[in-house]
Amino acid sequence: MINRILKDLILRLVALSRHFLFQKFYYSFENDSCKLLIHFPGIVTANHVNPMDVSVVCYLNRFYQEKLPLVVPARQDILEPGFLVKEFEPKGIQKMILGWIDFSGILPSMLKTVNAYPVKRPFRDNSRELTGRNTLRDLVNQNWKDLGNEILSGKTLFLFPEGTYTINGELNQIRQGVYLLYSQIGSLSVLPIGLNYDYLLYRKPVMDLRIGAPVQFPKDMDRVTLAQFLKTLMNSQILITPGNLFSYFLYTDEIKTGISIEKFRLQIIDIINSLKKDKKNLLSGSLLSENPERYIHTMISDAIQSKFILKNEDRIWGTQKLYRTPNGKNDSFRKKNPYLYHKNQIQHLSQTLDSFRTRHTSESTPL
Repeated sequence: MINRILKDLILRLVALSRHFLFQKFYYSFENDSCKLLIHFPGIVTANHVNPMDVSVVCYLNRFYQEKLPLVVPARQDILEPGFLVKEFEPKGIQKMILGWIDFSGILPSMLKTVNAYPVKRPFRDNSRELTGRNTLRDLVNQNWKDLGNEILSGKTLFLFPEGTYTINGELNQIRQGVYLLYSQIGSLSVLPIGLNYDYLLYRKPVMDLRIGAPVQFPKDMDRVTLAQFLKTLMNSQILITPGNLFSYFLYTDEIKTGISIEKFRLQIIDIINSLKKDKKNLLSGSLLSENPERYIHTMISDAIQSKFILKNEDRIWGTQKLYRTPNGKNDSFRKKNPYLYHKNQIQHLSQTLDSFRTRHTSESTPL
């Protein structure tokens, strides 16, 4: 009982950071139940965007059923002494602050309280030494077997199947961890969670948290089939936000040759109205509540100022910068080309949006 109260307190405190991390915070449920419906034995999965995910994941605690305690796989080095200084390599006052936190031991203590389970990862955690001794694969497999036993004991496993941060806006390759659990347990259900970040509306990101409904994994799937099934399921919780819808339109053929600002604006408003009527379940809370006239004008101005598009009188068109694919990690990709990053977020919805746009273009009178 005391441990449960302490765990809830820690999760609530971490979840409070969302008020400082995000400009706005929305959440919605696929099944309108306002509860996390988890079928035993089961797992909860989410896309992995950046460290702010931790605040959102902790916020989910308010919706969990008490009878289904969680276990969360965590990098083994996070639970070891001196992690923050080693990971972030700070200097000056930051090094002193992070060093004090490391010395206090509060981070591993908090993680252990919320049932964090240390796991080795093939691309980290002394992998060269372990690979040289031919023990890495066995150790990783044992970690996942232990996690499977935690599930069979009555706990629900929360994990990021990508294993690392999203690089370019799209989901990364699904790693083999879920397949190892599936092979061990057999009958396994999954509850997908969508963490929808919009970095284009304000200086701080807007978060749209989407909580899905539990789905049973089909039987007799191989690793590739399971990975594709899970990726499709997780993509179903990725919503259309103002930022990724605007970015989708920036990569249409009309922007390459030039389009009037008024026609561009009307195309976006038309598709928003159409989606609200026919595909409302795909829309984020920010898209449903924000004034499109305001953010379309602001986003056009920002894209012109940052030289991703050019303006001549009342027409705009894309520059080479808009079509350049950055190299690098998650943050560098998003900062170098935020529009391609946001467009990639809904790459799996491109055919749906193309269909809506083609239909409305044919129905509208060109300006």
